[in-house]
Amino acid sequence: MQRNRIAFLTSLIMLAIVMILWQDMFLFAKSAPWPKWSYFLPYPFILTSEIVFICLLPAAFFSDSFRYACMAVVMCVFISPLVPVISLMITVSHNPLANGIGNYLFIILFHCAFPAFIILFIRRITNFIQRQCR
Repeated sequence: MQRNRIAFLTSLIMLAIVMILWQDMFLFAKSAPWPKWSYFLPYPFILTSEIVFICLLPAAFFSDSFRYACMAVVMCVFISPLVPVISLMITVSHNPLANGIGNYLFIILFHCAFPAFIILFIRRITNFIQRQCR
């Protein structure tokens, strides 16, 4: 149980820190300037998805079972966007609640859903291969 909690907290803290450091990339993906180092990556236009994928690795692969990995990844995807959205809601003067809800859903659907699906798919395949090798 402790190992699952450490894996979840590691991914959650990493993802929250990344979302605070590059808040504009997650909230305003179309108009935000990309960091200079992002052009060295193979696909810089999906930079945020690549970052989310890397941050979700501990939750997906350090958990004891696939069930705990699913819970950890889904909880990270739903909790970590709250950090940049709340900081945006504090600074926005007009209609912060609607703006916050829209940005929260945007981050989850546009940046986090596909990497979470891919990483859980990979974890499922590795579990299947491990069972076949036993």
